[in-house]
Amino acid sequence: MEVRIKRDEDGYIKEDNIVIDPEDTWDADVTLAKIAVPLIEQIKRNKQGFAHTDKEDVPERFHDTYDNPDNCGASPTAWAWVLDEMLWALNEVRENGPNHPYNIAYDKGVRKFTDADRESWNVYEKRVSNGCMLFGKYLRALWD
Repeated sequence: MEVRIKRDEDGYIKEDNIVIDPEDTWDADVTLAKIAVPLIEQIKRNKQGFAHTDKEDVPERFHDTYDNPDNCGASPTAWAWVLDEMLWALNEVRENGPNHPYNIAYDKGVRKFTDADRESWNVYEKRVSNGCMLFGKYLRALWD
């Protein structure tokens, strides 16, 4: 894959050249994650602003951070958490699940798995799926 994007002096895209090779579609989720992670990391580093996030998308401990009237009902703390969850999930996708409990156990030589092991896999998969869902939901809020 090759991606080249040129911008004009105002920052608008004036030309793009994207070449997608056949092997890039073999695991398109990994290909997209490899592009998305550095972009989201840069957005997080620059901290130019924050998006409005729905309370149901963040843990309850962040709900009181929406109360600042200067933030128009949005929460920079909740947005930071959303970005962190996106990054964690997309890193798991692009690196083929280094924190997946199965992979960790298998690397240690474990070959027999219990129901408790399978439950930990479900918790892991749920977190990855949630981070990917947040990426899709807030894709249009990823700008700097």
